[in-house]
Amino acid sequence: MPFTLSDDGRFAATAGEKELKIHSLKGDGDIRPISLQDLTGPVKYLQWATGEFGDQSLPGQRAKNISQRVLCAGGNKIFVYDANEETWSAKIDAGENTGLAHVSFTQSGGEIIVIPEFNTHLTIFSLTSGHQRVIKCPKFAGNSTYAFRPRSGHLAVLTKGNTGDILSLHEVGSYEVITAVNLPTTDARGLKWSPDGNWIAVWDTASQGAMVVIYTADGQRFRSYEGSSTGDDDHDFGVRTVEWSSDSQLLAIGKHDGTVELISGTAVCLSYCATK
Repeated sequence: MPFTLSDDGRFAATAGEKELKIHSLKGDGDIRPISLQDLTGPVKYLQWATGEFGDQSLPGQRAKNISQRVLCAGGNKIFVYDANEETWSAKIDAGENTGLAHVSFTQSGGEIIVIPEFNTHLTIFSLTSGHQRVIKCPKFAGNSTYAFRPRSGHLAVLTKGNTGDILSLHEVGSYEVITAVNLPTTDARGLKWSPDGNWIAVWDTASQGAMVVIYTADGQRFRSYEGSSTGDDDHDFGVRTVEWSSDSQLLAIGKHDGTVELISGTAVCLSYCATK
């Protein structure tokens, strides 16, 4: 049975075949049952929002009134409920014969990101206005294909172009394209914003070795890193994932061979190489 806790620890949600239960973890431990009779398949996604909602917030900022919303999705339908407001709910229909490959709240918590099977498009549904924005051809169905800029909320997306990979940057709220750049990657596998929101790291497929490209927040190519010169290029198993340090000065590159390389995100010089 799917189970998830809200970030503040106040609520838990469990989902059965045709029923969602919201558990209050404070006071008397009340349980609120919600029928899922309209769900068209088994529950595949169960997630709490971490954001705050309201119409008075500035673009990219969270509102002051906190709300606890939980999404439950299966088949081609998504339901959203509020733990505090029993009269509020939202329903999203992805369309007939459409399976869900990825469903998640956005950074603000006021929208839902949906990627269908076969990754044909990425749709952002507003829980406030009911409007939807579509971004075509995301590379993957998951968090590795998009990321929100810390604090400002600008969206970066990896998409598939006619001649290669594309990194696109989008406005807050409207999701209009600010800029789109062709990547030098062979088959980009993911992207990650630095915590300060000044840099975007994009890494290539493992067959290209330790290939990481760093861009500025406005989409300008800043540096490329292609692995340690002290390593054995014939045995470079490539990048599995990357992670920024909390101060955004260092980038850890986790490789498929179990080693980690630390580079300066702004100067791109090797700082340390840890082996198994």
